[in-house]
Amino acid sequence: METDLFTWHEAFEAENFAMHPEAEKAAMEIAKGIPEQGFATLASARKYLDIIVRQVDWFLRLMCDHQWSMSKCPSKTKDFSPAILPGINKHDYTYIYKNGLASWRAVFPALLNQCIESGGNDFLLATALSLRQTCSNIAISCCFGPELAYDAYTADFQIALSLAQTLSDDATSSSTKSKSVFSLSTISSFLIRSLYFIATKCRDRSIRTSALYTLRSLRRREGIWDSCVTSKVAEIVIEYEHADKNRFVPDERRMRAIKISFDLHVRQGIMRYLTIERESTDASYAAHRVGFSW
Repeated sequence: METDLFTWHEAFEAENFAMHPEAEKAAMEIAKGIPEQGFATLASARKYLDIIVRQVDWFLRLMCDHQWSMSKCPSKTKDFSPAILPGINKHDYTYIYKNGLASWRAVFPALLNQCIESGGNDFLLATALSLRQTCSNIAISCCFGPELAYDAYTADFQIALSLAQTLSDDATSSSTKSKSVFSLSTISSFLIRSLYFIATKCRDRSIRTSALYTLRSLRRREGIWDSCVTSKVAEIVIEYEHADKNRFVPDERRMRAIKISFDLHVRQGIMRYLTIERESTDASYAAHRVGFSW
């Protein structure tokens, strides 16, 4: 649940979750040491992926804070100084973990095929791991570019949506529509956050609308990820970005560096986000704030 905290809720600072330097070195070696022969078990595959994804999520939050530091309303965000190892710049850092994700994906199909044949929980867990790898790869690939960079990954978003819908079908069939569900299970731990990512970062309206619809249908909470909260935030993003009804969303219309704070007891929250300022001579952002309830 550590990554849930600094990924989803604004109150938790990513810089407070930096790894110890020795642990960071070990994580990088693991990312560079995906076994070429593949994984013997799902547990092994997940351990490798968890380590890589944890670092990817942490770095993406730091990049989000970096964008806020260049806005006219930096709030409490400090100057960008990623706590990565000396001698490793942020581009090398992303290169290591992006390659780690690619290596993981290259050797996972053999185990995935076994899980498809066996079915049951093994198949669902393998699907969840594939979903998380796909979303993480899109995110780390686009972290230095403009929001327009996500458009090159529309096919990957479609794959992620299909995987998420497979998990969603199982989640909704195992619960009643009249009851909300709280889950800490391994299989469900990536579902809400992945659907939220698809709905907010994919600008193909058909794909993101399907992700939003799936998110709304869940009525569940996974750790601190609540489907009611995330679906409301995703709805705000989609309505704002597609307000002019055009299929293409221009870069200056796209929300970025979204930060959320909310109170589940009163069912209210605050969403802060940035938009790029085209008239500015340098890379700066305008800050916005909107309240919401669900």
